[in-house]
Amino acid sequence: MPTDSAARLKAYEELIRRFASMVRGAQLYDAKHPLIQRNVEGLMEVLASLFEGTPTLTIGLVHREVVVSDTPLPRASQLMGDLIARLLAHDIERITIEQGVTAATLAAFSRAMAALPPRAVPGAPPATADWKFTHVRVGRIGGSRDTAADGIASDLEAIRQLYQSAVTASEQAWDAASTEGMPDAAAAKEVVDGLADAVTENRTALVALTAMRNYDNYTFTHMVNVSILTMGQARALGIEGRLLREFGLSALMLAVVNHHEPIATALAWSS
Repeated sequence: MPTDSAARLKAYEELIRRFASMVRGAQLYDAKHPLIQRNVEGLMEVLASLFEGTPTLTIGLVHREVVVSDTPLPRASQLMGDLIARLLAHDIERITIEQGVTAATLAAFSRAMAALPPRAVPGAPPATADWKFTHVRVGRIGGSRDTAADGIASDLEAIRQLYQSAVTASEQAWDAASTEGMPDAAAAKEVVDGLADAVTENRTALVALTAMRNYDNYTFTHMVNVSILTMGQARALGIEGRLLREFGLSALMLAVVNHHEPIATALAWSS
């Protein structure tokens, strides 16, 4: 299993891509079609690599976003919109695949998923009630005993709240720059302190969140993303503590200044 955060993120994205291809193939082709076998073999290959570092892999769906282990995958979420909607309609929020799963089991599982109707029938038994696949389990996150999956939901929600708070505080720093001619350094420092802790504890999840796009609030999310990505790179180089925060604060303040043309012009002339 890849240990570098960037490599792990790439491996998780490949896992989801292969998984989605397998299900899509089962929807389009007969079970004996050669493409079905290739899709399953491709997924098995990715799983084999990931199973070198963990005996189980959990794919979670949290607020219509795909998460593998503790890592949100915004790009994968965008590619799996229809499949995500279908899974959630049948209360499938968690898919756990265990080491030892066979290609035959995955093929059968993909056919079962492909056969799910777009919507659940009110009052009817769950479509997954009779599903029994060795080394593959499905269920809900909130109502399951899978503490790892529950952790996905709580960790991601905490990171989302932190991210949103950082965007709000960045807006305050922006407003101060507009009215007073200088950014609010105290507000900016508060933003960076929280983000620095998150970068230290779960850099991959926080950095992955920067891929989300909010065009209604683009300026402030961009400012926060600049700070996060700068600290993510610094942390990858072994920088931590106070120096890590200084990197993040400098990046955030620079983003504020660059978005304020009068301030940027004044600084350029004074340098």
